[in-house]
Amino acid sequence: MSLDLEEPRAVVCTANGGGASADDFLLAIKACYSPEDRILVVVTPGAVEVKSRYDRIKQLTSLQLGVATQFVRGATLGAGNRKLETITPAILVQMVCKLGGAPWGVEDTSDLCEGDFLAEATSSALLRYRFFNRRLPTSVVIYRDDVGVPLEKLLRVEYAAMEAAIRGVYSSEEVNRESAPLPVIVFMTVAKRISTKLFVRDEDEDRFCPPLSPATIDRISGSESSQPSRMDLQSGDDNPAMMMIPQVKNPPSGTVLTMNAERFDQFYLVSQKSTVTAACPIRVRVLRNSGSKRNGTLAATGLSAEETAAEEEDLLSLATLQSVSYKLCYLYYNSTSICRQPAPGMYAHKVANFVGEHLETEGAEELHERLFYL
Repeated sequence: MSLDLEEPRAVVCTANGGGASADDFLLAIKACYSPEDRILVVVTPGAVEVKSRYDRIKQLTSLQLGVATQFVRGATLGAGNRKLETITPAILVQMVCKLGGAPWGVEDTSDLCEGDFLAEATSSALLRYRFFNRRLPTSVVIYRDDVGVPLEKLLRVEYAAMEAAIRGVYSSEEVNRESAPLPVIVFMTVAKRISTKLFVRDEDEDRFCPPLSPATIDRISGSESSQPSRMDLQSGDDNPAMMMIPQVKNPPSGTVLTMNAERFDQFYLVSQKSTVTAACPIRVRVLRNSGSKRNGTLAATGLSAEETAAEEEDLLSLATLQSVSYKLCYLYYNSTSICRQPAPGMYAHKVANFVGEHLETEGAEELHERLFYL
C-alpha cells in the first residue's frame, strides 16, 4: 500500500463564542474546496462525533461536491493517546480506499452485483468492468445476504433479473464483435445468524475416567434421549479399565464443512479464529452455478456425493467457491483483521447503512466506483 500526498491546505474552522457548529464547518469547506481536491480530512473536536454535524458535512461533500471525506476526532490525535500509532495506519487505509486504491489483495477476485435496481446495476457494473479491464469478466459471483426470503422467490425475482441483464450485455452488438463468451454465473446466499457450531477433536486433551457400571450403561442405553454421544468406550493405554472421553476445540480459521444437500450445494465456513467462545460459522448456499454440471438448481439431482464429485469437472467448482469465499473475508478494508463473512456482504451493509442513516439519497456519481462510505 502506498499513498502519495502533497502538502495539505490547513483551514481552521473558527466560531464566535462556543465550539464550531455544523454551519461553521460547511462555510469553511465551501470556502476552501477546489475541484482538484481528491479528499477532505475533517478534524472535529471532542471524543464523540455529533451525528447532525456529521450528516450535514457528508451530505455536502457526497451529494453536492462529489469529493471523499475522512473524519478524524480531535481526541484521537491528542498527544496523550497511546493508540495513535495503531490508529493512524487504519485512517490511511480508509483514505486509500476512498481514493480508489486497494490496500491489499488476494489472488482470487469476485464481482458483486447487488441492490434493488438489480438489472440496471448489473449492466452498469459489467460495462464499468469492461471499461477498466478492456474485457468483460469470465465469471460473475454474486453474494446475497440470507434474510429469510424464500429461495424460490430469490431465484424467480432477483436472480432472473440479474441473469437477464448479464445475457443482455454479452449479447449486445458491440460485445458480439469481441466474441466474448457468456460468463459463469454463480448466485449464493450467506447466512450469519445461525445456531450451528462446529468443533474438532482435541486429542491432546482427551481425558480418561472410570468406566460406567454395567447397571448404568443398561439404564442409559434403554433411553435414546439420555444416551451419551460424546463418550467413546475405549480402553486407555495406561489403564485398560479406564474410559476415554474425547475433548473438542474450535476449528482453525479456514475450516469448511460441506453438506450433501439434494436441492443445492451448501457449506459452512469458519473464517475467524476463536479462543474464548465457540466459533460461529456462516452458511453459504450455492443456488445457481452455471459453470457446474450440477448447476446448483433447486431440483433434486439424485446423485450421490461420489457421483456428484465425478460429474463436477467445473469451471467454478464448489471447492473453488469455498476458497474464494474464505479469501474474500480478508478484503474488507475497514479492518485489518479477517471478517466473519466475505467482504462484498460487509461493503453492502456499510453502504446501505451510510446512505440510509446519513445521506438519505444516492451519493454523487463521481464516488460510485470508490469506497467513499467507509
